Amino acid sequence: MTTYQQAVAQISNLNSVSTLKRWKQQAEELVPYQFTQTRIRTGRHSYQIVPEFSADEIAKFQQVANTKAELGLKPAILKAFGTGKSEQENLKEQLTDLTERLAEAERFNRGLRSYFNSEINQLKSRIDDLEQSRISLFKRKRDR
Repeated sequence: MTTYQQAVAQISNLNSVSTLKRWKQQAEELVPYQFTQTRIRTGRHSYQIVPEFSADEIAKFQQVANTKAELGLKPAILKAFGTGKSEQENLKEQLTDLTERLAEAERFNRGLRSYFNSEINQLKSRIDDLEQSRISLFKRKRDR
């Protein structure tokens, strides 16, 4: 985990902490992304909450720095940090997908149930036919 100053030192084409802060703020606004934060002591009774950047987040900011010139800042942030879909939208898509798959499985299940019911009915009729022929054979033997 790294702080602002350490992150600026690691990211090439990034010169100031204020630029990183601006990029971080835009990433949080454009993409529902949350950075981990920590409290650092700034005085005897005072603390300041600052983000701690992971190696993955540093790599994403490096990608922003590399693609900013050709894409522009906002598209570069979107490309690095994601599509901009919220977690709720992703969950809705997953729910829709699972609902469709469940409906398909239920249709398949109904088809199998129908097939097995027809097979059971055919087997029952065969059993009835065999029992009838067996009864008629016993009657013939008895009648002789």
